Amino acid sequence: MKKLLFSILLLLPSLSFSAQAVNEAPGRGLNEGKNMPGIILPYRGEAFNLQSKLGDVVFLHFWASWCDACDRSIDAMSDLSKRFDGQVNKPTWIGINLDESDAAYHAAIDNIDFNFVSLRDPLARISKKLRVPQLPYTLIIDRDGVVRAIYQGFSRRQVKEYEQQLHRWLDTP
Repeated sequence: MKKLLFSILLLLPSLSFSAQAVNEAPGRGLNEGKNMPGIILPYRGEAFNLQSKLGDVVFLHFWASWCDACDRSIDAMSDLSKRFDGQVNKPTWIGINLDESDAAYHAAIDNIDFNFVSLRDPLARISKKLRVPQLPYTLIIDRDGVVRAIYQGFSRRQVKEYEQQLHRWLDTP
């Protein structure tokens, strides 16, 4: 009996580790209705903290220059942002680029006709922390810092959904 109890006690740590690994599987990092974890990345020589955007509706977009769907999604973001020009309530547009190469990032950003906060995460620390499963990956975050919509990949049909979600949360005090 003592041997059996001892064997069970030896197995308990491995059982709890297995359960933890299942709960932390890729793609399960963020859920709609949950608070957005803090993000701090360099921006123009200073630290950019996503928490500083509490009070804003945020359109957060993960992308890379080597991602064809990202090119299309950035063009769609640019078009969508123009629909909010001149409005009092408009979203804060933030992109997080995952290019490892400075040259690739700068070549891509120079070709974008769109004014947004462009953060870099070349070591993919943030995307790993959030368990971003694929690119592009887009989040709509409300004024309280709650993730309200998550989009994996990109299709033109999503643009209308982006706009509806943004209006929904912009119109919510």
